[in-house]
Parts: sequence; C-alpha cells; structure tokens
Amino acid sequence: MFLTCVYFCAFKTDMGGPLQLTLCFAGTLVACYAVFLLLGAVCCHASLAMVTHMYTVARRVAEAQANEAAVAKLAGI
Repeated sequence: MFLTCVYFCAFKTDMGGPLQLTLCFAGTLVACYAVFLLLGAVCCHASLAMVTHMYTVARRVAEAQANEAAVAKLAGI
C-alpha cells in the first residue's frame, strides 16, 4: 500500500515540494497504520471465536462421556 503511494507520488503526480511530499507520505502512513490495526483486530476476534468454539465442543464431549460413564455405573448396580 505504501509502495503504491511512493510510485504515484514520484511518477504520476506533479508534486514537487517537500511539504507536499511530506503530507502525501504522512497521510498514507496513517492510512497504512489504520489498516494494520483493523486487520489485527479482525484476526484477534476470529482467533478468539475459533478457540471459544473448540473449547465449547471439547467441554460438551467431556460432559457427554461423563454422563455415559455415570449411566453405565448406575446400570451395573
């Protein structure tokens, strides 16, 4: 994303002053950082959802096995 900005600022625009280039690069850096934070938040939420789902399934399986063992123990009495 930032390399695209460098390309356009260097070759496609008529910006020549240091202030114009600084503003262009600063704005692009802020946008790149915002995208970085957004993607990090999405990945963190997706990982949390996956781990929560895995532990929920594992807990249900363990509870089902414990219930089956309890029923088998009572049936054996």
